[in-house]
Amino acid sequence: MKFTQSGGTIVTSAGSGEEGGFAITIADTGIGMSPEELLIAMEPFGQIQRRRRGRLEGTGLGLPIARRIAEMHGGALEIESTPGKGTTARLLLPAGRIAPARERLSGD
Repeated sequence: MKFTQSGGTIVTSAGSGEEGGFAITIADTGIGMSPEELLIAMEPFGQIQRRRRGRLEGTGLGLPIARRIAEMHGGALEIESTPGKGTTARLLLPAGRIAPARERLSGD
């Protein structure tokens, strides 16, 4: 999202995933990444050589941490990206990690 320029679009959504799971999706019209850049970005401390305001921003941990958290819950992080068009990331959690509504409402 940080590489979406002024006037670009960022859309977030959340809802039911496959087989009763839960999905969070974030899509932007940012600079996007090539398949090779995406492989780098998914590795801890992997940074793509893109600069803003003369310096490289971030630590290269956001995507690897999000992927690992999803995996720890039995889910996945899926990313689709096209240079010059943007990126869509989906955090998918299985139904077994979602509390039934009555438990969420009662705090049990």
